Amino acid sequence: MKVIYLNQNSEKYKELKKLKLNFISLWSDNWDDYNYQTTLNANAFIDGKEVDLPRIKILFDGIQVTFKYLNDLLKEGWDGYFPLVGKNYVSLPVSMDFYELLIGHACINQARTCAEILNDASYSIRIKDDESIIKLSNNSAFSTSLLRDRSASVALQEGWRLFNDDFIEISNFSFDFDIGEKNKSIPFDFETKILPHEINVLIGPNGCGKSQTLHKMVSKWLDPSLDDSGMYSKELNVRKLIVVSYSPFELFPVDLNNFNNISDKSVYNYFGLRRRSNTVDKSKNRIKLSRSYPQIDAVDSILNCVVDDIKFNRIKDWSNKIDTVYSVLNEAIEFDSIAIEITNKVNKVDLYSDFIFGTEPVFEKNGKRYIKISNDTNTSLNIEEIRKHVIKTSGVCFFKKGQLQKMSSGQRLFSYIVINILGSIKKNSLIIVDEPELFLHPTLEIEFVSMLKKILKNYFSKAILATHSLVTVREVPKSCVHVFKKELNETYINNPPFETFGGDIQRISSYVFGDKSTSKPYEAWIKSELETYGSAKALIDALGRDINEEMIVQIHSMDKKEWF
Repeated sequence: MKVIYLNQNSEKYKELKKLKLNFISLWSDNWDDYNYQTTLNANAFIDGKEVDLPRIKILFDGIQVTFKYLNDLLKEGWDGYFPLVGKNYVSLPVSMDFYELLIGHACINQARTCAEILNDASYSIRIKDDESIIKLSNNSAFSTSLLRDRSASVALQEGWRLFNDDFIEISNFSFDFDIGEKNKSIPFDFETKILPHEINVLIGPNGCGKSQTLHKMVSKWLDPSLDDSGMYSKELNVRKLIVVSYSPFELFPVDLNNFNNISDKSVYNYFGLRRRSNTVDKSKNRIKLSRSYPQIDAVDSILNCVVDDIKFNRIKDWSNKIDTVYSVLNEAIEFDSIAIEITNKVNKVDLYSDFIFGTEPVFEKNGKRYIKISNDTNTSLNIEEIRKHVIKTSGVCFFKKGQLQKMSSGQRLFSYIVINILGSIKKNSLIIVDEPELFLHPTLEIEFVSMLKKILKNYFSKAILATHSLVTVREVPKSCVHVFKKELNETYINNPPFETFGGDIQRISSYVFGDKSTSKPYEAWIKSELETYGSAKALIDALGRDINEEMIVQIHSMDKKEWF
């Protein structure tokens, strides 16, 4: 595997392609990291195919602007090929996708060669134990520029494992934060023993701080310099953070516009009812709320699934996203195909290419035009052209035997959550969902947990949910359940003293919400009627068939003053 710096020499790139050698080309970029410009654009040519790569940062000892330094070397007669003998430098990609794509399209040995040539920080420090690279990585410029992004930090932490073909999984961590004047700590348990540990749950009555805790966690992950947002027990090996919240009152960041410390904007996605307006005058871009944003996001996300399947399908253990969408949603919705609506202002042959046989993806129904999203045709779709002509407000549409399926609002939102998560998820993502049960009936709540577990498993990811849902708690072990309780203006956070996985709903409810100490309206009614009828027998006789066995037991217990 050759690595060459081309600056902006596209002619040289064309010449190299004609030789049909495997190579990585690096191109100049003027991205500024607090007066350090170490970023280079990258792509590869492997087995006759172009592969887009994430950007990579290269720091030379004592040099602030990498591309100018390399341009000067070219002028002095350097041929552009790495390694640069006699020069002290270290590199780090902004994402582990860089080496995963190389391994997928070439092999581990060629990726390892690239890491050797470029003095990759993770490889050089963790595998080679290279003293000169370790020393350079301790330079303030390394943390200022190369470690600017969360995804780059994970590449430093975990990237070396790719070259050893090791499994990478999000580790346990704790989050310390203040509620009122008290410091609290939540130990998040993600390491699977026998019971599934993909999901951790925050549960408790309203007003006890669950959503506030999630907000603090998100803010601290996005900006570690914030002093008032808590602290993680260690550097998280999370490659991407995805937030899902369809409450109209939440205030999670909708994008990274206010986080200048992050250059790789792909490390965070928010899905909800809020979005920043997009106007020519950036100063007028305000956060707006709309019920149409979920379906707009879902259309973008289903197309992102197609793009990711094409781009990453060669990566080891890649789980096809469109297949996952179909398999997961078929458990809750009856359909046989997915489509999105397209305007009539574009010639259908411009929406796809090289389509020779089979059923073409564009079809019409009830005067509207749709394009089918399916692995049968995805590689033929012209995604950029489709994005120009798709009607996003129609959302993602589901068809069964050629008929458009009508869905409840709960089913539709459920489908949007699935598609939005899949459209943005990468390996080792952390999914944060605030009150997923808001618009879901109990059956869909169970389906939601089931689909989330499947997605998390497929992409080696984890999730944290803030919820009131008891059926959700029943699906996770007690070490993953964090119960918030507020007493005398102080919040307490504990794990249940009994196993919740497959547990009794009533027992969980009593512990979480204090059912036994909370008077219920029907209990007040029984007490009043007992006073009216004078005895349990008289009340039971009067009710006749309008009574169940549990109510009979409770009436007798309350009559004997034995109900507490």
